This record gives sequence, C-alpha cells and structure tokens, in this order.
Amino acid sequence: MTHEGRGRGGRSRGAVAGEAAGVSWAVVEEAEPALAGLVRERFGRFKHHVLATLRKDGAPRLTGLEADFRHGELWLGMMTGARKVRDLRRDPRFSLHANPGPGTDMEGGDVRVSGRAVEVTDPAQVARYTAEVRPPEPFHLSLLVD
Repeated sequence: MTHEGRGRGGRSRGAVAGEAAGVSWAVVEEAEPALAGLVRERFGRFKHHVLATLRKDGAPRLTGLEADFRHGELWLGMMTGARKVRDLRRDPRFSLHANPGPGTDMEGGDVRVSGRAVEVTDPAQVARYTAEVRPPEPFHLSLLVD
C-alpha cells in the first residue's frame, strides 16, 4: 500500500519520524468502508490486543498493546523505552491481532492489521492525542502508515 521505492537490499525507503509516506487508515476506510468498519468494530470490542514486532535477531516478539482508531489513523500507544518501541524504531514492520475475546468461538471473526509504524514526534499531534486519550505518561506514540 505504499508508494515509496526499495533501497539497497530490498528494504523500504520512505517515512521517517513525523513523515507519513504510506497510506492512512482514512484511505482504507474510503476504499473499503464495509471491511474497515468491521475491523474498527472488532478492535473496539476490547482495549488490549497483541502486537507482533521483530527482534534485533529477526525473531518475532509478541506483546500486549492498546490500539486506537482516531482521526482517520490507527494509533499505537506504548510505554517509553519498551522493547516493542526499540523493535519498531529498528524495523517498523508489525502485525496487530485483535483480541479474540473469551472462550473459543472467536465470535466476530479473526482480524489482523499489518503495516509499518511511524513514530509521532509532532508536538501538536502528541498533545491532541494526550488530551483525548489521557494515556499514562511518559508514553511513545506511533501510527500505521501502510
């Protein structure tokens, strides 16, 4: 879903902190409103979800995370200094799996979102998010860009 090219070794060039070079969630909502609505509803059922990042050695790391759809973006809030923050700074690729809920029936289906996370460093964006969400501080904020 991105428009940037590939650099050496096939790795993506593109967005750096504060620059969203990929596709925002609002574009997904416009292109596929029924699917986007289903995804938002499914993530909205529970506060905590499972984030997969890549460790320095390439092994997967699974951790809990609060995700929030707001202002046409998928926001990922994390504790400052968390290993998942270091993982995403090193390699921004991630997959986020919606909490399946209690039991074994997977009511509502299985929903995952994958892409690249971009660190939010713009003070106005951070202040707006903080005022609306009131996360525990200090915190680290990223958003999905593709």
